[in-house]
Amino acid sequence: MIAIAAWTHVGLVRERNEDAVALPGILLLGSPATPAATVLSPPEPGEGAHTIAVVDGMGGHAGGAEASRLAALRLTGTRGEIEEALISINAALYEEMERHPDLRAMGATVAGVQIAAGSVEVFNVGDARAYTHIGGYTTVTSVDDRSETGSGEITQSLGGTPEPTRFLVHRHSISFDDLPLPLRLMLCSDGLSEYVSFNAIQDTLDIVDAVEAVGRLVALALEVGAPDNVSVAIVDFGDLRHGFA
Repeated sequence: MIAIAAWTHVGLVRERNEDAVALPGILLLGSPATPAATVLSPPEPGEGAHTIAVVDGMGGHAGGAEASRLAALRLTGTRGEIEEALISINAALYEEMERHPDLRAMGATVAGVQIAAGSVEVFNVGDARAYTHIGGYTTVTSVDDRSETGSGEITQSLGGTPEPTRFLVHRHSISFDDLPLPLRLMLCSDGLSEYVSFNAIQDTLDIVDAVEAVGRLVALALEVGAPDNVSVAIVDFGDLRHGFA
């Protein structure tokens, strides 16, 4: 079974939550009081795929929130090729900018997992992150699209520029035949990864109950002031269904 827990929180400084989380059939916006949780069966051949993603909106209050909502809404129903879906989302963001000049800077970064029959694919665009955790050890599976000059500027995103530009989807595939179980994947916005240390994230991912782990990760961001929105999703492969009864 595949167990999923997720939460998005406005943080302690921002007035509005511009993050969103996409789960199969579930869209998390704003700041739900408690984590959402669900359990899925692995897709059978021909059934398409399950897509889980954390989306971090950019472009100010209205633009960022609208960009993340649009991207997450489309990702909740995505069961086909992920790169095609992201290209479609990027085009839709520019169409919205054309129709609404006040949203001209809207954009989003995204990190996600797509689970198909026999394989798992981790993907990201921008600085939203994906982590792999197994046997007490954590690695960053995604690629940060940030400037190496020290400015910290995001170098690519969905939307986010005045004119459409090409972007690279970072992808990492794992075959079910090679899948080490139990395996935990964690997705987050930079509201977590920028302010909570890697060691603290790794230690927290050792918590067996995924709902508890998500709650603790958000709490860690709040403890250091949570200057940005915080979004986290944990995806467990194997018999790790504690907290999902």
